[in-house]
Amino acid sequence: MGTIKAILFDKDGTLMDFHSIWVKVAEEVVTEFINRHRLPITLKTAILSEIGVDGEFVDPYSALAAGTSKDLAHLLQKHVPSVAYSEVHEWVSESLFSTLYKQRSHMKMTANLPKLLTTLKEKNYIVGIVTADDYASTELFLQQYELQSFFDFIVTSDTFPVQKPNKQIVEVFCSKFNIRPNEVVIVGDTPTDLHLAKNSGAGYGIGVLSGTGDEKTLAPLADVLLPSVEELILKTGKFVWEETSFIYEEESLL
Repeated sequence: MGTIKAILFDKDGTLMDFHSIWVKVAEEVVTEFINRHRLPITLKTAILSEIGVDGEFVDPYSALAAGTSKDLAHLLQKHVPSVAYSEVHEWVSESLFSTLYKQRSHMKMTANLPKLLTTLKEKNYIVGIVTADDYASTELFLQQYELQSFFDFIVTSDTFPVQKPNKQIVEVFCSKFNIRPNEVVIVGDTPTDLHLAKNSGAGYGIGVLSGTGDEKTLAPLADVLLPSVEELILKTGKFVWEETSFIYEEESLL
């Protein structure tokens, strides 16, 4: 195992509270889609289910939780086969951002991110975000909480040719900063994030239970499970990976 030099975070459910905003956004976007194409409003529940929403529950494997705006567009386009996919995707991307912007007061951090990120940078860690979200929405969250300056590397679904869990993301990151995959920690709330850690040979894959993934879903894939990124810092002031036996530390486990 190499000395950890860098951390790659997922965004939604890991840094940004997923449930405080994304269910609201999904419901509004689906309603707008139905009205736009004059579809029966009775389709709303079915379409929400297709993208991963069942009431307040969101499937961690779903397009909403782990997919991109392109994935959402593919699912919606099936309901309007006469409309070109490119047109649906353009609308989905714009609608997601505009709805997120309107709902931005509901955007919340999962933890005290300024404290966490400041501590990481003080210890000279390279910090990045790898998200299935689009860049505009990612930038909106970072600007809202003035977090932009903490990140050295940002991958979004519309700025990189492949998506999680493709190991090419980590390879490009490592090449850019002249580090090895086993010197990288990957932190996320979905199986896709932890598959990225496995596929790339990352030093550690850390699952957090602050998003859509639960213990049953994440435990088989994670090196350690934490309630949120807040617990990345132990009571000793060290990061979990700085303790040689951190996987077994009771204070870092549920």
